[in-house]
Amino acid sequence: MEQLITLIGNVGFPIVACIVMAMYCKYQIDTNKEEIQTIMNTHKEETAVMTEAINNNTAIITKLYERMVNSENIIG
Repeated sequence: MEQLITLIGNVGFPIVACIVMAMYCKYQIDTNKEEIQTIMNTHKEETAVMTEAINNNTAIITKLYERMVNSENIIG
């Protein structure tokens, strides 16, 4: 009986410590996944706004180019 108590005393703490560390690792991984998902969603929104701005700039540049070509044809 004494050997069993000694065995539990010697081996029990490391087992509990490993379980607690595994739970902490899982918690950290889950938290990181949530943060990464939030960052990805924010990036998607920013990218959509940037894409819209680029498309608007492209349309304006096209109009300016067409006006320049038309004014050269009128003048030249």
